[in-house]
Amino acid sequence: MSGTLLKETLKQLGYPKADSLDSLDWIFGNETVVPFLEWFCNSITSENVLSPKDMEEYNTLAESKDGVLEGSQLETALTNLQATEEEEPVSEEEIKKEVDMLTSHCQTYRRRKHNLIQRRNMLSLHHTSRVHSLNKLDKVEANVKRPYKKSLEQCHADNAELNSRMEKMVELVEECNSLYHLPLKPLDEASRPLFLSQLPLTQYIDKEDAFATELTSYTKRQFFEGIAEMTGQGQSSQYEFLDVSNVDRDLLTGGSEEDHAQQCQQLASIQARYPKAKTDLLNAKLTCRSRRRAVDTGEDVLQSLQRGEFSRDITKIRRSYEDVRNSLLVVDRDLDGIMQQDLPTLIKQSTATQVSKILTGDYNLKLARQDYFITNQDKLIQQLISWRSRNEFLTMAFGVEIRHHQDVYRLLSTAHQQLQSHLKLWQERMKMMEDPLLTPAKYQRGTIDSRDAFTTRLYKILDTEESDKEQQLFLTYSALVENAEKLYQDNVDARTAAEVESGKKEKSIIDREKNLQSCERSLYSGSSTCGVPVLTHQEILTAFSKLDGQIKKLSQAIKEICTDIDHKKQVLKNDRTLMKERKLFVYFFSDPQRLRQILEEKAEELRAQQVQ
Repeated sequence: MSGTLLKETLKQLGYPKADSLDSLDWIFGNETVVPFLEWFCNSITSENVLSPKDMEEYNTLAESKDGVLEGSQLETALTNLQATEEEEPVSEEEIKKEVDMLTSHCQTYRRRKHNLIQRRNMLSLHHTSRVHSLNKLDKVEANVKRPYKKSLEQCHADNAELNSRMEKMVELVEECNSLYHLPLKPLDEASRPLFLSQLPLTQYIDKEDAFATELTSYTKRQFFEGIAEMTGQGQSSQYEFLDVSNVDRDLLTGGSEEDHAQQCQQLASIQARYPKAKTDLLNAKLTCRSRRRAVDTGEDVLQSLQRGEFSRDITKIRRSYEDVRNSLLVVDRDLDGIMQQDLPTLIKQSTATQVSKILTGDYNLKLARQDYFITNQDKLIQQLISWRSRNEFLTMAFGVEIRHHQDVYRLLSTAHQQLQSHLKLWQERMKMMEDPLLTPAKYQRGTIDSRDAFTTRLYKILDTEESDKEQQLFLTYSALVENAEKLYQDNVDARTAAEVESGKKEKSIIDREKNLQSCERSLYSGSSTCGVPVLTHQEILTAFSKLDGQIKKLSQAIKEICTDIDHKKQVLKNDRTLMKERKLFVYFFSDPQRLRQILEEKAEELRAQQVQ
């Protein structure tokens, strides 16, 4: 029910202001008024409305002094009116003929009345069932509208949330894209690369190569070139007998046997030459001292002569000369004794000391070389460790950045796949929405689209003309509208003819009912029975009485069945085992596959419990 139906009903009843009324849906908001409005729209027709002429006659009759007849007065007046309308007396044969005819008509009308009553009862039951279904549908519609509104609101909220999330994701992707795609020539600090993978490593590699070259040259210079000069510190005369041509090999291996034999031979030669060399050295030093003393003495005498302090007494000079000569002879004698006896012994004793000194110098040189190599090796190792640390740190930084890049790639790949799936679903929906029946045309078409199967079938249904005519190449909407208008006009004409024919039949039925009533009054007037005798056949009454009894028994049986069903529902509600058993029986008759699946699941649960 809606306000539109009420408005149409008012138009059919002839209400003058029906067209000016607005929407009347608000009236149906009150549930107490809805049944009356349904009865009004479905039962009241134009026949229940008095015409203006009838209203004028009724008002004139009500205003007259005679007044309006009601009740028994009206019945008496109708009887007198019928009596006055009777014609002259007719013969008995005509009356019998008329009675027979009326009897046949009466039987026909009774059968018609019985059929009409049955139809009325069937229509009443159908109407009741339809009204009941409609009431149920109203409740169902009201119940469905609430979740529909909630679903619609939830859909709008989800759509808004999805749009906001998509915008955020687009912003994040743009930021990520800006991080990974920077200009080739950065203009400021903000536009410089943020990842190691975006930085050029040419300068770093060049510096590392330069560092490797310098480290190599430093190693050669410190370990292979000028070792003797760097460790001898300008005192090479102490180590001239050593071979330093292959210092690194001697330092690591200790020299070969030939070098060792050569060194032993050199040491023996030094031991053999040492006494004579030492004696010659001492003689040379003694001669040098004596000569230097003679020179000093001559200088002293010369200075004395120059100052005039030297004695001129020859005797005294001779005496002094003799004393000096005697003392010199003593010194020479003592010196010869030392040179012949003590000095060789001392020289032999100092030979071992000289060998120890030579060996000590050799070992000190080796220790100095070893200290030099160890110190420079520590420096070199420190530089190599620093070099390796730089490379390992750079490799580790690249590895961490690669892992983060892989995580970002996985996230972006997942988002891309999800967006692709959503896009595919959206394309499928758009393809479905491209159906001509669902989308309005951008411009008015004159011909029907060949893909529009619904409109084509509708055209064929409305095309009631003969099929012998030529088949049209294109079906036009104008021809569809013409066929629809023609069909509508045929419907209007048929309804008009049906109404005229129905009016005639109703008028004929009314006349026949009046004649039947007149015949009944003529036949049963003054009857000794109370009122009009029963005209229905006794068998029909008996059948109806039996039918009423059976209906009562059926009603009682239905009530008992309903009570039994309620009792069984209560038992099933209290006993879940019986409810499960009932479901299994239902599946046994309606869905054996489902029953087999449930039994398999229960068997698996039982096996699992047994295993535990």
